[in-house]
Amino acid sequence: PPTFSCQRSRLKSNFCSRQGTYEPQLCPPGKYCPTFLEQYTCPSGHMCPFGSTAPTACGAFSICEEGAKYRIFYGAIVVVGILDAALVAVWLWRLVRHQWTRARVARQRRPDLAASSRETLVQKLRSDTESALHVDATDDAIPKADATARKLLDAFARANGAVSVRVDYSDVSYALPETGQIILHPTSGCIAAGSFTAIMGPSGAGKTTFVNALIGRLRGADGEVLVNGERCDFRHIRKLVGYVPQDDVMTTELTVRENLLYSARMRLPRWNSGDIEEHVNTVLACLGLENVANQPIGDEHSRGVSGGQRKRVNIGIELAACPALLVLDEPTSGLDASAALEVCSTLKRIASNGLTVIAVVHQPRAEIFEQFEKLIVFAKGGVPAYNGELREIAEVIGRVTNFQVTEYSNPADVLMDALQNQHASDSLALEYNSGEVARESGTSRAPEHASRDGARIGLEASIDARGASWLHQVVLVHHRSIMQQLRTPSSVALELVLAMIAGLLIGLSVIGFRGELYQGILVEPFSLISPAPKELYVPQMAVFAGMAVAIAGAPAGVRVFSNERPVFFREAAAGHSMSAYYVGKTIAAMYRFVVSSLHFTAVFYALSCPIASFNNVFVIILSAFFCVYGVAAVVSMLVRREDSALLAMVVGLTWSVLTGYGPTIKRARTMQPLGALLEISYGRWLAEAFYTLEVAPFSGIFETKSVSAQLFGYTLGRFNTDIGVAVAIGVFFRILAFLLMARLYHKRHT
Repeated sequence: PPTFSCQRSRLKSNFCSRQGTYEPQLCPPGKYCPTFLEQYTCPSGHMCPFGSTAPTACGAFSICEEGAKYRIFYGAIVVVGILDAALVAVWLWRLVRHQWTRARVARQRRPDLAASSRETLVQKLRSDTESALHVDATDDAIPKADATARKLLDAFARANGAVSVRVDYSDVSYALPETGQIILHPTSGCIAAGSFTAIMGPSGAGKTTFVNALIGRLRGADGEVLVNGERCDFRHIRKLVGYVPQDDVMTTELTVRENLLYSARMRLPRWNSGDIEEHVNTVLACLGLENVANQPIGDEHSRGVSGGQRKRVNIGIELAACPALLVLDEPTSGLDASAALEVCSTLKRIASNGLTVIAVVHQPRAEIFEQFEKLIVFAKGGVPAYNGELREIAEVIGRVTNFQVTEYSNPADVLMDALQNQHASDSLALEYNSGEVARESGTSRAPEHASRDGARIGLEASIDARGASWLHQVVLVHHRSIMQQLRTPSSVALELVLAMIAGLLIGLSVIGFRGELYQGILVEPFSLISPAPKELYVPQMAVFAGMAVAIAGAPAGVRVFSNERPVFFREAAAGHSMSAYYVGKTIAAMYRFVVSSLHFTAVFYALSCPIASFNNVFVIILSAFFCVYGVAAVVSMLVRREDSALLAMVVGLTWSVLTGYGPTIKRARTMQPLGALLEISYGRWLAEAFYTLEVAPFSGIFETKSVSAQLFGYTLGRFNTDIGVAVAIGVFFRILAFLLMARLYHKRHT
């Protein structure tokens, strides 16, 4: 029988020396035993785990001293160091280049600064003089449009050809589905092709609701809308429609020029790159954005362009696409009077070439108000109060109400004052709804088509010719996402540091077991001398590693989609492919979590020293990050951005705990539906893969399959299957996230 000290050692999971002449001697760690009678010290550069019959070469970038029972692999840390140095070098190079470019532009502009200032002052004085004298600022008062404006008109003519859009609407209305409260009362009319129409009314009058209902962006709206005389779903012609939202929705990490280029490349007909860039430069010049063209938009955390410039970029994104119908929700809000007049003058010129322009305006100055041809007015409560020619509004106000438009007053101000007065507002609404005010906007100046069939064919041809191909859209989205990541180096650096810290903590938690994470019951007939088994450490470490990956990866995974949901809604409504957007963003995010996985595995592997090769462990960690990012994508589609990071982390931790460690797979199968939930957990399959790598090499020494694996319900020897199932679960999460994203869009716009 064994001695007391030997028995105590075995109870502590340690082997003891031979207890008798006939007791077999097992080959200890750090030794290798070709036969039962031979035992040699493991040579330098090799490792000899428990039961080795021959030394195993450690390979390059490894530390294996004489008698080593495990290897310390530092090659991945070297690769990570080189990679990080390269990323820092790229960031510094981009920073230096940006500073050098700004300095060069400043030097080039300095000699012309005085002349430019004088010219600007003269233009301002001339503009102010015209405003004071109420000089008409339309094309009739301008002898000839400048070359830049003419180039913009030519670009619209080239993009749309003979296509024009006339919108007829009948009894368009909207009521809240929850309460039945009427937001927009039934209204009918026509917006002629090539017209410049203003929609006015006090706050809460339903102006934006009317516009959204008109172009099919409002779910639950009633009424009939005709496009060029035929019933048409606006979703079918959305490539021809430009919509400028009231909020400035754009990619803040990109520059002004990059935002416009992206829109143009996505939505214009298939022009060559040179023509697209020239058109974007023209739009920048027309909107006065040339001086900030290469400046990032910025947000509340980073300095960028001013509020007025953001508003012009918001408009420029749609002008870059050359739509046939342009709808703007308060385009002059946030602009100074001169910039607002310039923008409206540009829109007026484009409308004169056949573009149908509809603008929601609140209280424009007189010169801007006079740019419009037709006026649609809503009173409080969404009641239509006027729909007709702009030039007739003064006469209607004077005839119906006690307000008068004098020679020195702004008709828009008088109109808004009348709408704020309950009696005057009711009088205007009663006058309009009694049918005494004309509801037609006049005859379209756009070329007449021979028939409705011809108009429909023209629209169809224009739609088919527009927009980048699906694959090109994927490339454009991918490149934009990469650019966003390059513009936020602190976010990338934080994610990599978190991954390294997570790997460090998990590695430190098992550093005392170096190379000895598993020890089972010896095979027959040696089981009688087996020490207490150590079968829990491998699945235990799989749980901890999975939890660390969830903590490190979930917040970053959420940001892939949640941070730019408004941008997605705007672009999808403009005809961008939702699947191309999703695929492009997903591919661009992969580089990020591949690098994070490498940082995590490099530190973790060097400290824990598992039996498995670095490549196999890296594949497991990479698969875990892949699945966590998929979980984060699903969560980001379900809850608000503020709550998504925390919830994604909790859900990721839940999937990571369901590994078969506790409860075991065998136990969970008797506790349905927990057993079914465990089978679809990526953590369970990755834990089994890791268990195979750490346990299978000892199958000739310990009872790995019949005892150890059965303890948890794992099946050994199917590493590739385990990884494949985990990846399939990650793909499923991404498909689910895409379906949820599409549902969010359709819920918002249909």
